[in-house]
Amino acid sequence: MARRPQPWPPIVQVGLEHIWDFPTQYMAYTVLGQYLVLKKDEELFKDWMKDVCHASSKQALDCYNCLNDWCDEFL
Repeated sequence: MARRPQPWPPIVQVGLEHIWDFPTQYMAYTVLGQYLVLKKDEELFKDWMKDVCHASSKQALDCYNCLNDWCDEFL
């Protein structure tokens, strides 16, 4: 039986809405993709979030932790 797609974690949705001025559904896959491209490396991902998204250290860490938990659960 195929698994139903899971919604993005709320922290990612809220964080993206505050960081970017675009609808969340268009940005969540970009952030997840970058997280995977960076091989789930915490420091590289947080630096990318700060540089590209202008996220604060707390936002970057929250997003990393949430994506890490989500991937552990569903990938």
